Amino acid sequence: MKVREAVAGDAEAIAKVSVDCWKTTYKGIVPTTYLKNMSYAKRYKKWKKQILIEDVQTYVGQKENGEVVGFCDGGPVRKENLHETFELYAIYILEKAQGQGIGKSLLYQLVSDMTDRGYKHMIVWVLEKNDYRRFYEKLKGRLYGKDEITLEGERLPMVAYTFSDLSALRKNLL
Repeated sequence: MKVREAVAGDAEAIAKVSVDCWKTTYKGIVPTTYLKNMSYAKRYKKWKKQILIEDVQTYVGQKENGEVVGFCDGGPVRKENLHETFELYAIYILEKAQGQGIGKSLLYQLVSDMTDRGYKHMIVWVLEKNDYRRFYEKLKGRLYGKDEITLEGERLPMVAYTFSDLSALRKNLL
């Protein structure tokens, strides 16, 4: 498995991973109509722009044959002004590639890059009912706060995990 910085040409593959992961990860959590209305084309447009944003870092995990099976991205905190903190915006791994350490490798690369950019802390927002939040708990993330998002008129609770020591987080990712 190879982890590398995403380029504009990866937008289509990232869009596919994003949509496929939303449909498997959030089934039974996010309104069905929202998931049904997701499309590769809509996500492609988003990712084509997202990859080019200067302050945002995006990494892909790809198999030896070049297939992108996961990605992560992060950048400045979106909701509040937290000093020296970056936000992990997303990390998704296709079901068929989970359990192989790709998520840890992707996050390690992002944390390393953001540390080099002067960040000292990380925050991530997760849907409260998302079982994959255990990933952050195993990495010793500390519950920070609660919020919610509204999709298709349904309010979905979210929780935030913070990591106050990026060097400790990097060690936990190895």
